[in-house]
Amino acid sequence: MRKINKGSEPPDLTAWKKKNSHGRYYQLPEEIRRIIREYALKEQFYLCAYYGKAV
Repeated sequence: MRKINKGSEPPDLTAWKKKNSHGRYYQLPEEIRRIIREYALKEQFYLCAYYGKAV
């Protein structure tokens, strides 16, 4: 198992949350969802968090 050090959230997500304080994930624009996914993949070294295999 590999230790993953979580960093800060993407600045685009932070800005969206400030504008949409009661917003839900399904309301996020597709562009921000892609950014979140890319941040998570980089933090996890492009490995599946459950199986530990490359994505």
